[in-house]
Amino acid sequence: LTFDPNSSNPMAAMAVYQQEDLVSLGKIVLALSRNSFIAIQRENLQQSMELVTSNYSNDLRNLIMYLLTNSQRAKSVNDLMPMIGARFYTALDNCMQRSDQ
Repeated sequence: LTFDPNSSNPMAAMAVYQQEDLVSLGKIVLALSRNSFIAIQRENLQQSMELVTSNYSNDLRNLIMYLLTNSQRAKSVNDLMPMIGARFYTALDNCMQRSDQ
């Protein structure tokens, strides 16, 4: 995010940048799930999503689809937490149990 002194409302662009960040997060998750940045190229997206669907949970597929799909409503990190929250807390609990031993 860069400051533009000529802009009448520099905070207005922040929402656009946040949406771009969420799309980028979706691309990163997809690339990591496929272990390749080639997976996020437009011509490979369909095949990449098919492989995610067949090899990973529906939760991961839904997360990637949410992040990469254009919607009329603005996306929010708060919408992501119900998608990953249970898995996040399970992983956190496992880490805590390992550190207690």
